Amino acid sequence: MRIKRVKIKNFRTLYDVTIDFHNITTFIGPNGSGKSTVLYALDWFFNGSKDGELTEEDATYNHADEPIEVSVTFNQLTDSDKRALGKYSPQGADEFTAWKTYDKGKEILSANSKGNPLFNDIKRLTKAGDKKDAYNNLQNRHPELNLPKATTASSINEAISAWEQSHSDQLEDMPEEVSTSFNGFNGNAAMKDIFNFTLVKADYRASEESEDSRNSILGSIIGRTVDRSAADERIQELYSGIEEQRKRIYDEIYGKKLDDLSCKLNSIIEGYSVGRTVSVISETQEIKPPKTNFGIRAHDGEDETEITKQGHGFQRMLLISALQLLAETSSPNKTEGTLCLAIEEPELYQHPIQALTFARVLRILGEDNDSGIQIMYDTHSPYFLEPQHYDQIYRFIRKHGKNTTVKLYNVVEKEVDEKLRASGQKSIKTSMGHIICNDLSSALFSNVVILVEGSSDKAILEEVANRYFEDNIQLSSTMALGKYGIQILPAIGKPNIPKLHAILDKFGITSLVMFDNDQSKKTGDVSGMAKENDCMSQYFRIEEECVDCRWPQAGLYSNNTIFVVEDNLEEFMKQKWLGWEDALSQSCDELNIDKNRNKKNEMAYRLAVHKLDIKECPSEIVAFLETAMSAARRIV
Repeated sequence: MRIKRVKIKNFRTLYDVTIDFHNITTFIGPNGSGKSTVLYALDWFFNGSKDGELTEEDATYNHADEPIEVSVTFNQLTDSDKRALGKYSPQGADEFTAWKTYDKGKEILSANSKGNPLFNDIKRLTKAGDKKDAYNNLQNRHPELNLPKATTASSINEAISAWEQSHSDQLEDMPEEVSTSFNGFNGNAAMKDIFNFTLVKADYRASEESEDSRNSILGSIIGRTVDRSAADERIQELYSGIEEQRKRIYDEIYGKKLDDLSCKLNSIIEGYSVGRTVSVISETQEIKPPKTNFGIRAHDGEDETEITKQGHGFQRMLLISALQLLAETSSPNKTEGTLCLAIEEPELYQHPIQALTFARVLRILGEDNDSGIQIMYDTHSPYFLEPQHYDQIYRFIRKHGKNTTVKLYNVVEKEVDEKLRASGQKSIKTSMGHIICNDLSSALFSNVVILVEGSSDKAILEEVANRYFEDNIQLSSTMALGKYGIQILPAIGKPNIPKLHAILDKFGITSLVMFDNDQSKKTGDVSGMAKENDCMSQYFRIEEECVDCRWPQAGLYSNNTIFVVEDNLEEFMKQKWLGWEDALSQSCDELNIDKNRNKKNEMAYRLAVHKLDIKECPSEIVAFLETAMSAARRIV
């Protein structure tokens, strides 16, 4: 059994989202956007709230009067899953849905039991006579059902169940409140053996995870690698012998004394009642053998300590090791039920190499269909993004405004490819995963991205932003791009800009673009350059404002989100910012750079910006950067 789809309504920041799940599902996005909320919503669904029952404050802001609901659809049902589900998985059913609601202080667990609507009224009746009359009426009205004769409530229920089992093609999802009949997932419910949801929070509590409990990592490992029954059976035999020994001891010590006491008491009773006697006996409470339990201790030299006495890094390392053990261990119990691991920020407290190792362990666990393990996590680390499975990445964005909303984005290969082809770009189907998880690995975690052609462009824009937004009192901003999650990303060539932009757009990331029109290269063989410009003009839809799309006119387009630079940025700066050429020359001298051999030195460009009056910065650059800041403020 695996989670196929989850719908969350009115739970904290998530008012209405639907998410399709995979063997491994990854959530990314800015802080506070709702990534962890998905994991916490599922934890409430499966295990209840460990910190107390939900309250109206757990509802989305301004929606406290509406119910909170989480529904989970499962697929890949095994035979054992279907046996445990019973009527909720009739013959031919390959999915099962359950949902949990909180409304006016009451929590209700419900399920989708497939059935035929014609039987609804009969199923609701509790009195045998009423049920019999309704059943007979249904037989008369619908003889095509060919229902058997049934005269008792139990036989009617059996007849309906048998009919539905053999007519799965005529069944529909029949929602019903099943808090009394549906066995849930936590506690002692029957479902606990076929699906176990374990949440590892960011404030990882090693004391909990190192306990041998059903919802701990240690408990999951023991349950899948160690057969407790062998020892438990022998302990049971031992306790049976103890019961016999205790009886002999009691008889030896108390037997005669209690017999004498019973005789004396009966002799007195005879004076008050005839024909009845009593006996005083030794009563014993049943001795129940304890279940096998395991624990973990840390050994540091000669010292032995609790896991909680170790540092956070060691505690997380223990978690990684435990999960790796799950990945490497094969046992008869391995395929019994599904273990769903939800991990909040798995990269915490890990060095890069350890984080990369952890990501690989989780990938091994999730991709092994025989392991019975499903993985989900939210992360801020590119190490946990897999190029081959970019379709399993979901990005959350929370936009502020009159009504704060959270939106979920997921890249669809076909949509990206069609958008690029429409503007004359080549297909990137074979390289999309590489682009997402390598070229855009850090950009995916940004609020706004500014795409430029090369590193020198990046250097100039970053230093202008750092100085302008720090010094300009009107903007009341004391920090530059990093505060608002703005990243300037070199595309390493103009042709790559549309590719990156198309993918970022599908992830819901606002992207601004700056590129050169290369006017000075019109002479000679310019077919390649002209084609690049033409594709850029078509993709960004600025062709209507251009006399010649092959050489688009310099300026700002699309509400200042597209900045076409006259010729190239170096020439633009020379013409637009008084003193640029001298400042760059001085910077090269100070850095011992040969201006003729190394014209595009990033450090020289950064230093040159600092030598000039920021108030004289070209207005086009300022307007372009202000647009990026404005877009970022709506997200942060």
